[in-house]
Amino acid sequence: MKFEDKPTNAIVSLIRRQRSVPHLLTEEFLHQAGEYGVARVGVSEKARATGLTLKHVGFSERGIMILAIEQGHDVIPFPKSEETVLAGDYLLCYGKVVEITSITR
Repeated sequence: MKFEDKPTNAIVSLIRRQRSVPHLLTEEFLHQAGEYGVARVGVSEKARATGLTLKHVGFSERGIMILAIEQGHDVIPFPKSEETVLAGDYLLCYGKVVEITSITR
């Protein structure tokens, strides 16, 4: 197993453990240390991010790193900025808690 596979496998494991949770419109924090945290955020049809690429949503400008996108049964680990956010997706985010909570409003 390559070094970069270990974080990917850990992310996929975290996401799959949460599969039974219905689509959330708010964040679900998996880990928080100080002002930073990892959260799983559900994307609704009405979310402003729906249909946009990660680059155009502006996550990086807010200091939010998207670690993975869960699309149905598929997981896209460390997605590129050209990846499109779809309604029903879950985003595994890392960043300042205040910034992550603001993307769900």
